[in-house]
Parts: sequence; C-alpha cells; structure tokens
Amino acid sequence: MSSDGSEYVKDIYNRGVQEIREELRNYWMNHSFLLGYQWTYWNYDQRSLDNVASEGDRIQATMNRMRANMRSIMANLTQRELSYENPPSAYDDATIRSARIGSALLQDIRKAHQWEVLREKHITALLKGGTAAISVDWDAENQTTVETVLPIGDFCLEPGSISDNRARYWVRKQALPTEEVYSMYAEYFPDGPPPVSSISSLDPYMHKIVGDNMGLGGTQVKRTFVYTYYERPNPLCPDGKILVEIDGRIVQNVKKWPFPFKDRLNISLGVETVVENRWYGATFLDDVRPVQVALNAAWSNLLEHLRDAGTARLTVPSSGVDYINQITDLPGEILEYPDGANKPEFLTPAQLTGWLRDMPDMLGEIIDDIMGVHDVTRGMAPANIESGLGLSILAEKDSSPVGRLIKETARVWGEVGQMVLQLHEQEVKKSRTTSILDGATQVRYDWKGSDIGGQTGCIIPLDAIIPRSRAAMQANADKMMQMGLITTVEQYTSVAELPGSEDILAAAAPDIAKARRENAGFVLGEVLLPQIFDDHALHIQTHNDFRKTQRYELLPVETQEIVDLHCQAHETLAAEQAGTAQEQFSVAPVLAASPQADGAMVDPAVLEAGMPEPEPMPEPAPSLEEELMDPIQDVNAMMAQLDQG
Repeated sequence: MSSDGSEYVKDIYNRGVQEIREELRNYWMNHSFLLGYQWTYWNYDQRSLDNVASEGDRIQATMNRMRANMRSIMANLTQRELSYENPPSAYDDATIRSARIGSALLQDIRKAHQWEVLREKHITALLKGGTAAISVDWDAENQTTVETVLPIGDFCLEPGSISDNRARYWVRKQALPTEEVYSMYAEYFPDGPPPVSSISSLDPYMHKIVGDNMGLGGTQVKRTFVYTYYERPNPLCPDGKILVEIDGRIVQNVKKWPFPFKDRLNISLGVETVVENRWYGATFLDDVRPVQVALNAAWSNLLEHLRDAGTARLTVPSSGVDYINQITDLPGEILEYPDGANKPEFLTPAQLTGWLRDMPDMLGEIIDDIMGVHDVTRGMAPANIESGLGLSILAEKDSSPVGRLIKETARVWGEVGQMVLQLHEQEVKKSRTTSILDGATQVRYDWKGSDIGGQTGCIIPLDAIIPRSRAAMQANADKMMQMGLITTVEQYTSVAELPGSEDILAAAAPDIAKARRENAGFVLGEVLLPQIFDDHALHIQTHNDFRKTQRYELLPVETQEIVDLHCQAHETLAAEQAGTAQEQFSVAPVLAASPQADGAMVDPAVLEAGMPEPEPMPEPAPSLEEELMDPIQDVNAMMAQLDQG
C-alpha cells in the first residue's frame, strides 16, 4: 500500500466490476439510447458499443420515444421539492429545539448544495442503470458536507454483498482533469503531472459515443483516473480506513474511519427494480430498449415505402411524350393525345397492409405501458373525464409503475439527511447562524454541532413528494369552500397550493400578509409596533394562530412578551377606533360612515344597535293661556254631556 505502483485499489475495483458486468453493459446501452444513438449494438468481440453499419441509401430512422417518456417521468417525480421532518426523540424543550435545528439545517443545506439538481441526476442514473448511489463526504476546508451522485459505472461494493448496509467497503472511480489531480497531489508526482488515462482503459463498457458526450473521450481535456477506497470498521479492520490511489500510488491514507457512523458506509444506495440477494438492481429501460429498436425499424420501413413507393406517377404512351410539355394548370384544359393510343393515367402507389401502418402506434403503446406514461401523464385529459377527482384518480393509477421509485427516493435522501446531520454534529465546533424561510416566516437559529443533540432521525414523508394534480387540488378546495370548510383566502390558497400563493394573499388579504411578516420579525427578535390603519381583528387572529404554535413556545420569554404586548396594542387601538366611531355617531351618524384615515369602516347600523334606548322626553309645561283656558274647556264639556242626557 505504498507508492510503489502496486495498483492495490484499482485491483479491488476491477474485482468488484466483474460482478456487475451485465449491468454496466445495460447502463451504457440505455445511456446511448436516451441520447439518441439507437442504431447501435453490443460488440462482444470488442466488448464495447458499436454502430450498425448503414447499407447504401437505406433509411435509419430514430423515433426517440424513450427520451420523450423520460421527460414526463422526471417531471412527475420532481414535481414537489424534498421536505424533511425531524421528529424529536423526546418532548422536552431542549430535545424539541435540537430537532428543529436539525430540520432547519437540512433545509438550508438542501438549497445551498442544490439537492434538487442532484436528485434529478440521481433518478436519471437510477433509471438508466437500475442502481445509483449518493455518497457523503466532509469538506474540511469549507466545513460542510459534499454530496455526490454515483451511477453504477462509477462505483462498486464488496463482491457478494446483499446491501450497502452489509458491505464492508466500496470503491469509487473518478475521471478528473489531469491538471486538477496534479494540483491536489503534486508532491507525489515530482516528475510532472500524472499520466493521462486513455479511453480504452477507462472501462470495457465505455464507447466513444458515450465517452464524448460524458466529457471523457474528448481530446481537449486530458483526464486521469482516481480510485478511492472506503472501508468501515469491521473485525478484519477494526479502525477502518480510506485510501486514494492514482497511477498505482497511494496519495492519501486515512488509517481511521472519520465518520461518526460505524455500522454503515458513507453511501446510500437506491435501485429501480429489486433483485433478490444482491446489492444492485434492474431497470425497466432494459425491457423498453428492444421495443424501441422495433419501433425504429418499423418507421424506417414506412419511410422507405414513402420514398420509393409512395409517390403517384403518370403513365403515358411513348407516342404522347411530346405533348407532356403542353400541359398547364388551366382549369378545364383540353388535352390532345394521339389517336389509337391510351390516354395518360396516374399509377396508384401500392397500398400498405393495415397491420404495417398500425405497427408504429402499437409499438409506441407498448413502450408507454412499460414506462407507465399515458395521456394523463402528459397532461391530456381522457374523453368524458372533466372532474378534478376523476383526473386525480387517473393520475394516481397512471403513476403506479414508477410509484415505488418515489418511496426509494424518499428513503435514499432520508439516509443522506441523517448522515449530513451526524457529520455536522461531529465536526462543527464553532457557533453558526442558519436562517430559513418557513412558509412566510423567517426563522433564524444560532447553533453549533453539539446543539443537534443526537436528533438525526430525519425522514421524508411520502405525502410531501408524491405528485399531485393541481387541477384536482383546486377542485377539492372549491368543494370544501362550497361546504363551508374554507372561509378565507388564506385557507383556500393553502389547500389548493396555488402557485404564487403569497402574492395572491398579499393582494387579497394584505392585513394577513402583513401580520405574517410581523410574525417573522418577532422570531428574529424585532420589536414591531401596530399601525392605526391595520385591521386589528385580522392581525390579532393571525398573531394568535402564531402564539398557538410550537415555534412560539420555544421562543425566549422576552420575545414572547414582545408578541403579547403587540397584541395588546392592537386591542387598545381597536378600542380607540370603536370609541371614536361611537362619539362621531352620537354627534351625527354621517360622520361615523365617512372614510377614516385609519382605515376603519364602521357600519352606522351597528353603532345604532349598540346605542342605549333614548329616555322619553318630558312633556313641556303648559303656558299661562292654556292654564286659563283649561277650566272653561272643562265647563263646556260638562254642559254638553247634560244636554245629551
């Protein structure tokens, strides 16, 4: 294991490659087909891809149905972003805070390290080779983790292993630019840069068609192979080790396993189709490839018929050839031809049989069935299906062939998240600050590795990444609104998951949007004052919703008091507005209904209903003349009654 050119790690890699020889061949064949190089075959003599020789003017059509369907599959599988949950192992405040720090850290790293891009690369490699992995390493210079997607052609596990959890070691093979390798390990190559690795020695399964596209076979960039060997602690190697070999020289020798986990390797393996008792799997693209070959052959045959036998031709007697040049495009034109000769006639092209005309469509449907891609997958609604629930059911059934891949993706990235948290817990000694956007609330955490507190059991809920029909979600939201279960714009945008929901909420309910921004400010320790033009009822309701969350409970007592005083200030301003309106109404009801600078709109009917019943007005005292007239009126009344009696 010294720098004597023994090629120790390379020999281990070559032994591991022998076990996955067939899978490597299928990987490069599928890779070639997806790129559009489909008139190829496997040359067993040369052990590489080779082109099907073209025979003269024979047509070699390529109708790449595989790549079109792959785009639909990738769009469905990556429709929803990764979402982590980190359930605490206990429910005391310290444990809950540690779990939330871990969850926030993963969300921050997911964006900073572009995990969505890596996720798409991982799924693509998984579909092409049936097996793909994600490795996790620690970057000591930048004090963070490095996640790398590994197709099956870039690594191998211990031969005979059942899974990545049972294997003792794995080997990674990289083709890095020669100058980059020399800059990292110049002390091991005093005579100059390491030798360039030729494309022929790269791998017996690498062809120039694939190599050029992957950037490995071009003449512009010279590349050198770097082999890295990872072995976790085991009875044969109690401390574990990591070796890096270039051109037979061990340029790095870590004699102790540096990762905090010792019961597994620093790699998470995913398979598209499980095959029992082996660590590598299979892929449905292996079944699609022969059908794609037949589809290309069928289209080539039809195109040759179109070229050679699909053109209508005019037959004329040889004696009438001289009159052909006299033909014009004048409607109703009279054409002359020699007496006794047959008149010119069109020769009808040969009619192809129905089964030959239908063959491309039949083969295309077979490919769609194998890959699980149909009209619903492409966004086309079948006939007579218009309801959101019906489309949702069809979309769910349509994605069932690749539904397992959703679960596999969640498992793999869940394991990656666990390893990332464990490494940060072990390596980060100084305090850091992580800020994330949780919905509309900005959350900030000050933490160091020990604050994670062993809360690394993160998972990815399947419901968070399962593809959903937006039309079905909106139809369900409409139904809930009709039933009275949804009463606000905020609830509707949340249930329907409308794109740009924050902008919709800001336009339709600006007070709720403003209250959410204030909640975010409270979490960051800011002191915010309510304004007279706020809708105090909506603000108090939104702040109360925030005060019922676990995030509020974990805030410092001083911050909680800021929120409480803010709500009390809203209550005071609301009472002042009500008092002002009451006073204006008592003076003149019109004043209460007039526009107010604070935005308060008071219904006069409400104020009138809240006013106390007015006391009856006392009757005015009679005047002197009325008092003098009262006895005379009484006497006249008595005399009138005596006359009637």
